[in-house]
Amino acid sequence: MAYTYPVKWITSEMCGAPVLNGTPGTLIAVLDAFLLTGWGAATAISVEVLDGVGTAIFNAGITFTQHAVVAISGATPAALNGEARVLTSASDRITFETDAPNGTATGSIVFKFAPQGGWEKAFSGTNKAVYRSTHLQSAKHCLRVDDTGTTTARVVGYETMSDVDSGVGPFPTALQLSGGGYVHKSTSANTNAVGYAFAADQRIVYWCPMPATVSGSADNYTSANVRGFGDPIALAPGGDAWATLLSSGGSVFSDYSSLSGGEGETGGALVMARPLSGIGGAVIASAKPYVGGRAKRSGFDDQALGAAPSPVDGALRLSRMYVGEGTGNQITPRAEVPGLWYLPYNNASSLLPRGTIVQGADGRKLLAIVTGSSTNTPQRGAALIDITGPWRE
Repeated sequence: MAYTYPVKWITSEMCGAPVLNGTPGTLIAVLDAFLLTGWGAATAISVEVLDGVGTAIFNAGITFTQHAVVAISGATPAALNGEARVLTSASDRITFETDAPNGTATGSIVFKFAPQGGWEKAFSGTNKAVYRSTHLQSAKHCLRVDDTGTTTARVVGYETMSDVDSGVGPFPTALQLSGGGYVHKSTSANTNAVGYAFAADQRIVYWCPMPATVSGSADNYTSANVRGFGDPIALAPGGDAWATLLSSGGSVFSDYSSLSGGEGETGGALVMARPLSGIGGAVIASAKPYVGGRAKRSGFDDQALGAAPSPVDGALRLSRMYVGEGTGNQITPRAEVPGLWYLPYNNASSLLPRGTIVQGADGRKLLAIVTGSSTNTPQRGAALIDITGPWRE
């Protein structure tokens, strides 16, 4: 298939997904697999196509997640090769959409979860990496990941970089947050795997590790929040070359500075590359919902729409998130956060526990991310990420 799907996603539960834990290099391993190489490759026993639907059978225990995108190679006819979305999934088989002709495919046909694509690893070092979008409309700013730590990695955006350690125009600056923002990988410096979810298009990537899933039951300790790096949807009619954002965390896991809402900005953990004017360096920013409490996190908002779903019509109403310069409750929207939906309700995780996929508008699927302010207590919020796309229309 010639079509390339605009949005990809990965979770720790997917077959063959790389492990994230409290040791150096594991965040980079997940980013490499998700953005660049793909993961979970398996050779099909047989592949049949009938009226636009392919069926692939694998050895027992090998499968691919429903709604995910797979990359297919090695097949005859060639029309079967390329990207396809998984329609149904069982313990040893999947069905997928295809425009290949009816019949039995031949060859050594390999399936794997498709990488996002449209990103490159511009520079690398020992447990360090620099990622950059290659999309024609991207600002081409760089994300430097220092994954030499155990329980946390450090992240900084740069306008340009010449090697893995050297760059111009950092965001945040050293004065705003020395050493960069934090990505909390695990609460324990060991090899115990933690849960996670990532999603991206070709211009922005979101990460949602759940660092305490090694500490308690999967149902209770799933706090993630949505953070990430890349180009939001600029609102300035003339464009905004400096709107690139980096949402990371502070030294202590909390909901501060997340794109899914929270208590507000602290210490430069949410920044944009420059002000709208383009004059000067990195500017501290805030993320807010259009509907809901300005200092609340998604799905844990007692200042908005009450019970979810609505007892009146059964609807689940969502709000976009926006990003603007400065801190506080009154922030002028500068850009919108693509593909992410805020839930202006309270106690949403009871309705949408970790990994729930719900039906959105226009046939889109939305993945629930549990939001929380700490890693060691059960949480009650949730945000939704569009895993179908496109995010920019």
